[in-house]
Amino acid sequence: MARQSGQSRRVPSGPALEHLAKLAESVGLGQVALAADAPRSSLSRLLVQRRPTMSRALAEKILAVQGVDRSTMSMVDSIGAQRRLQALYALGHWRMTIVEASGLTPQSISELLRGTWVRISVGCDDAVRRAYAQLSMSVDNCECNLVRARREQWAPPLAWDEETIDDPMALPALDAVPPAPAGKDAATRFLLGESVVLCQAARREVIGYLMEWSPKSPEEIGAQLEMTPDAVSRVWERMKARARETGVRVPTRRLALAGV
Repeated sequence: MARQSGQSRRVPSGPALEHLAKLAESVGLGQVALAADAPRSSLSRLLVQRRPTMSRALAEKILAVQGVDRSTMSMVDSIGAQRRLQALYALGHWRMTIVEASGLTPQSISELLRGTWVRISVGCDDAVRRAYAQLSMSVDNCECNLVRARREQWAPPLAWDEETIDDPMALPALDAVPPAPAGKDAATRFLLGESVVLCQAARREVIGYLMEWSPKSPEEIGAQLEMTPDAVSRVWERMKARARETGVRVPTRRLALAGV
């Protein structure tokens, strides 16, 4: 049909990928696949590979999905909730801290971590997402959870792309995870050119400084930190959101605003 009408069978993937990423972050890739009547694996590959063009038919299906109402869903896959909780353990958060942030019971947290349930309620998934949004940009000192996370090889938040964390086929970028902190001055030493291993907090500090005070793009910062540009942008947006929530000064891209 496309050939008969003079249209190419492939189109630039940018608009559809941007739309797909927003939908996946909101309701999960599985629900988007159902709404678009498209294979989940195909949508996952699109987000991971990010090729410049894609099938016109699939792009039209994706763009036709204007939203998925989570309130109409009774159950969703549990994999995203499990990975988010495991990531919080990898940051050393205490179980009771997660309980308070999510409103879930300690038993529910334990069952989700073990992957006891294949499907969970939307309310349970939303509760984990709330806790993750609140805690994923900070670290804590629960040694038993840190030891368990290392033993089980649970990936921290920066090892996941938010667009694919709910996809069972997605894998964490474990090669980008720092094995150990390099001290409280690690960020400053890194910015001065010293070869150091950054902990999660130091990595955020470096991203915050470079995004605010340097003309470097997320792509350039990502290459410097061995992260994807999307991961750098997400850290930056979370830093700004956290600043707004706590009432402190919201960081801005100063050199970019100045036209440098």
